[in-house]
Amino acid sequence: MCFDHITFFMVTAIGAEAFKNCTQLTDITIPPLVYTIGSAAFGFDAGKAPASRSYTFRGDVPGAIGASAIPITVTHIPTIKYYENYIGFTTVDWAGYTKAVILEKPTLTDPTATNTGTPTVDISWAAVTNATGYQVYFSKKGDLSDATITPVTEAKAKIETGLEPRQLYYFAVKAQDAHGESLLSEVKSERIPAFEVTGVTLDKETLSVGVTKMAQLNATVEPANATDQTLKWTSEKDTVATVDANGLVTGISEGTAIIRVSTPDYTFSKICTVTVTEGYDVSVTDNKATITKYYGDNKDVVIPDTIDVNGTPAEVVAIGASAFYNSGVTRVTIPARVTSIGAIAFKNCANLTTVTFKSGSQLSIIGNSSFMGSYALSSIVLPDTVTSIGDYAFGDCSDLRTLTLPASLTTIGINAFYFTGLTAITIPSQVTSIPISAFYGCQGLTTIDLPVGLQTIGNTAFALTDFQTPIARTFTFNGDAPTLGTAAIPPTSGSAITTIKYPAIYTGFNSWTDYTLEPIS
Repeated sequence: MCFDHITFFMVTAIGAEAFKNCTQLTDITIPPLVYTIGSAAFGFDAGKAPASRSYTFRGDVPGAIGASAIPITVTHIPTIKYYENYIGFTTVDWAGYTKAVILEKPTLTDPTATNTGTPTVDISWAAVTNATGYQVYFSKKGDLSDATITPVTEAKAKIETGLEPRQLYYFAVKAQDAHGESLLSEVKSERIPAFEVTGVTLDKETLSVGVTKMAQLNATVEPANATDQTLKWTSEKDTVATVDANGLVTGISEGTAIIRVSTPDYTFSKICTVTVTEGYDVSVTDNKATITKYYGDNKDVVIPDTIDVNGTPAEVVAIGASAFYNSGVTRVTIPARVTSIGAIAFKNCANLTTVTFKSGSQLSIIGNSSFMGSYALSSIVLPDTVTSIGDYAFGDCSDLRTLTLPASLTTIGINAFYFTGLTAITIPSQVTSIPISAFYGCQGLTTIDLPVGLQTIGNTAFALTDFQTPIARTFTFNGDAPTLGTAAIPPTSGSAITTIKYPAIYTGFNSWTDYTLEPIS
């Protein structure tokens, strides 16, 4: 019995004359495992040739094919169906047969690339007859040697992963079925477009920064997932302020500068106006600032009422320890809300001539050695809110000749005014004690007015050094005699008469025999 078609499974060899003279056998499928087809396996005797016959190969050409195994005559030319990815069917041995490719290679249309945040390529091709699926290849290399392969079932594909903006990619497609595949289609190329920038944002339009100080500006590209996130920072006046590649601004000198951030082609940009002021370090608590260091070059310093800290103004309420120590300032204006001046804040400011407190000053405490060694300071009027002057506060201010102490003052520190150039001083009524060496070495101090409630004058409070020439002095007391420490008030010495004036109604002065006493009626 002969069939009109036959398909082999798990067969590796077809013997000689196995299907000879099966004239009704018109469709034969040869599996990939078949290696041998014997002589005249599908042969026929003269006059018994089938009307037509096709052989479908599911793999390579078998390695051994006997004589007339697949016969061909002038009147009988069978069709050989094969997959182009299998070898052997294009040799001269098969030249006389009618050949049919089972899966034609796809005809690929030009790919279309888009980028709206996610790079995407759409490709399509004419559906291939008999194909049950396709393999889409894409690569950065034209020979597809490192291609990514994506399987699809339709004659189209959308590739949305593994693509980089502005990169050129190469694409090709194979058709396939359960048994084989086509050759690769023609390779097509397409460049992925960039997801274009539409704008730039900047977190500040204005910024205040001190000399030598730094502040951060933050900019972003719109949209956030645009391909090119590059931003370029420039300063239009880098003698005033500079900016680095990350938007960090540094104050160079006082003035105003425009900081610009832009896309590399300058299509989109934003600006920030930067004002550089005297440079300050500050510490901030509850939006209250203490100046801890001054860096500016300005000689005439007006300390600002507020200082910008990370974009937020903080009110200046204190001058911290050492803030202006040894600086070259000549004049300083202190804000009204400052309540304290820290230890050695203006110490050794040798050129400081003028200290001005703004109207409504709330200053209460002048710290230890705060103005010590400011030799050029000639006069100062303290606010009427000051309660305490620390140790050595104005010590060694040799040019300080005029000083008005406020009625609010209660405490004077040791050596507070030693070696100053004061010529007269009135101690306020709330002061009860003048401490050790408070006015020591003040050779020009000739007129001293003391309050009614004064209780003690400490050792050497008004004494002179052994190298200073004694001078005539007048001390006016407005109450009972205080307790005197050792050498608190120099006694009369020759022409250097120390006069003690006091109201006659007050007591305790009769024992002051080393002085010239002048009771006041």
